[in-house]
Amino acid sequence: MDSSGTKLSEFYNNTQSSVISLLNFHASHLSLKNHVIVPKVLIYDEPGMVCVSAFSMNMLLEKGGVCLFYPINDSTRLSKSMPTFPAVYLCLPTPANIKRILDDIQKDRYAYYFINFTRPLTDAALQSFKASLAELPVEKQGRINGVHSTNFTYMIVDSRNFVTLAGTELGHKVATAPTYFTHLTYLYPPRDAPPSLEAEDYIRDTVSDLSGALLAHRMRNPVVVYQQVAGAEKVAKQLCKRQEVEGDHDSLLIIIDRQTDFGALVAHSLTYAALIHSVWGIHRNTVKTDVGGDGAKTTNLFPNDEFWRSFSGDDLEMISNTTSEQITELIALENRLKDPDSLTKVDVSDALTQMRETIAKKATVTTHVTLASNTTTKMKDMKTAPQRYISRDAKLTLPPAPEECGTAGDYVRAAVSAVLMPRGPDSVGDYIATLDKRWPNNEKRTGHVAALNAAVEFKKAVVVHNNKKLLDRALDVIKKKSDWPIPATVKNLVTADRVPEGWATTDLSGETLAIAAPQLPKGRVMLFVVGGGSYHEQRALERHFAQLNIDFVYGSTGIPTPDEVLSAFARWNTK
Repeated sequence: MDSSGTKLSEFYNNTQSSVISLLNFHASHLSLKNHVIVPKVLIYDEPGMVCVSAFSMNMLLEKGGVCLFYPINDSTRLSKSMPTFPAVYLCLPTPANIKRILDDIQKDRYAYYFINFTRPLTDAALQSFKASLAELPVEKQGRINGVHSTNFTYMIVDSRNFVTLAGTELGHKVATAPTYFTHLTYLYPPRDAPPSLEAEDYIRDTVSDLSGALLAHRMRNPVVVYQQVAGAEKVAKQLCKRQEVEGDHDSLLIIIDRQTDFGALVAHSLTYAALIHSVWGIHRNTVKTDVGGDGAKTTNLFPNDEFWRSFSGDDLEMISNTTSEQITELIALENRLKDPDSLTKVDVSDALTQMRETIAKKATVTTHVTLASNTTTKMKDMKTAPQRYISRDAKLTLPPAPEECGTAGDYVRAAVSAVLMPRGPDSVGDYIATLDKRWPNNEKRTGHVAALNAAVEFKKAVVVHNNKKLLDRALDVIKKKSDWPIPATVKNLVTADRVPEGWATTDLSGETLAIAAPQLPKGRVMLFVVGGGSYHEQRALERHFAQLNIDFVYGSTGIPTPDEVLSAFARWNTK
């Protein structure tokens, strides 16, 4: 029971949707082919008592408890005995826990047993435990799929349930408990991968999920965020194989964050962030990285940097001491903002004012984010991979004031875009250097120049740039061309809050332009995305700017070439 006297099993029965989908991957002994991600997984601390949170697992482990996982479906009745299901034990090797496991095996509670001790046993203790197992009947011994005494554990958690759980007293209790996992590395997520694309190809060709996970593993930052279930499964399998070969023992928590709903505004992000901060304490986690040859810098690692985009630096000093009441307020706010067009400007203004006030009450973290490279990091490059990851200061601004944005729906969508729009690979320290090698004959530089020239020539073009160094380089080239007129203010037009009449350039990618969208020239606008990107960024930009009736060019390499610029304008002028 919790402190309010409510049985956790009753709590589960009343809030089935709050159960976090969690699957324990342990080396090769848990076959992913036969145990896929399931809708719900129960975590038992005592027979008949159900904890609905992965955070409960952490709390129980700290107290020496047993976490017992097994997959169920909605038609399965809760029972102390489910002999058709495998059981996965994750616990400290205490005498009480060992007795519990032996009792379950003796009583045929489950079909198979995966026993994972979270701390190494002494040789004597391990031999003693195996001797106890040997005393069991042979048919019961055959159901034991391995006894392990390492810290190597994989789990997949569906983060959507974090938010649901957050508004409950139980959620607050477990979220503020001492925790087992204490570090986090965020990987640039494979958002909106085409369904026909195999996970293996996607990992190899688009975002280096596996390399990033391996880096997280070696850096002992065992929490990784993905947005594609298949990709996470693939990574878990590969890491299991690698563990067998290298004997490298550690823990990895894989979070599946499929939150791409356009209407899920900042409150969802804040709630998620509040729980991440409370549970993993990632403000304590720092890593030194080499930033593009500028020397080593130290930064805090945070989860999905998309969650921070619509907040200023001051707002982001937040969320170590989130109360359940504050989390509940944020959830209520999220629900209000799910239907933007039903809101008035006053609703939105009041809601964001309330959000700022809520944030202001919270304590104290300086905000930086770390993104993984969009370029593929091969397995053989893992020894140098940390140099491919850099940090970027996350001091960002809120969208314009509501009175500057037309309808309230426009304002909310601009704020949502600020949260959800991914950035391109300007966060990769060696991006500029590798680009010169990747595209011969300076094609990428001429693409920049052509796009900027088009903006000058056609007046109603917008060039969105996510790398200021490359932007400046292209501007220098243009300046040398006397036949290419450049507005005198062009060097100052590198942020979306200064959009001139006719056209603009920015030093960020889509989310900055989304904030500036209400200020863009009226009528049709041609948008060029310059300076890298990826498949999922292209899709996100397409969706957003289609709603704004803005056409745009996105080069196949992420950079428009001169031919692409010309053909785009040809199409544009025939409309």
